[in-house]
Amino acid sequence: MRSRTENVQVRYPINSVLSYNLVNKKQLRLITSISLHTKSRTYEEAIQIPEWRDTMQAEIKSLINNQTWTVTELPSGKTPIGCKWV
Repeated sequence: MRSRTENVQVRYPINSVLSYNLVNKKQLRLITSISLHTKSRTYEEAIQIPEWRDTMQAEIKSLINNQTWTVTELPSGKTPIGCKWV
């Protein structure tokens, strides 16, 4: 059996082995709210989500305010190092 959620194929969907029938309403609301959040896999996906966009802007502002880095010209013949937010 396969379940399809947010364009992601799930080989063994959890609902085939787990029931929420005995969970109280408060716990069910928490579980549901957690389940609704998805992780962006690319910058293009993340920038479309207001919470991610705001978080990225706050992170960049913090780096600037803390003078963590400065923008400079890359020396001739040098290759920039990539980075990734995790």
